[in-house]
Amino acid sequence: MDPTKTIRDAIGAAPAVRWAYGVAGVLAALSLGLSYFHSGPPAALLGAGFMIGLMVLLRVFAYLAENSKLLKGPAILMVWTVVVLFTLSGFGIFSSVMIRWPRPYPEIVGDLVGGPRIDHEFHNQDITIEDLPSSVKQ
Repeated sequence: MDPTKTIRDAIGAAPAVRWAYGVAGVLAALSLGLSYFHSGPPAALLGAGFMIGLMVLLRVFAYLAENSKLLKGPAILMVWTVVVLFTLSGFGIFSSVMIRWPRPYPEIVGDLVGGPRIDHEFHNQDITIEDLPSSVKQ
């Protein structure tokens, strides 16, 4: 029993299986990324929900753009909006990691996944060198 032949037969019998196969592939890529970055199940479910929602939106606009002349403008607007948002998101993540602006990346990720809040504030306790342990003074 060949798995690729089975998939081809399933797609031939029901063309909608092609979309399910694509969703399964995207979710597999998402789960690999989440396991690599050690994110938990809530982040996986949130990411899967967003990805499926965006895939449905993309499919709807692709269908409408192919079959309706009136919706070519909104479809083009959506494509350019996604391109601009993706570019701005990439710039934001890059600047957050490299120059810690507008916020350090670990703080942003901690807020998204509900981790502990990191406090980077330094409180001067009027500590002098004499107050430090001898191992630190060297």
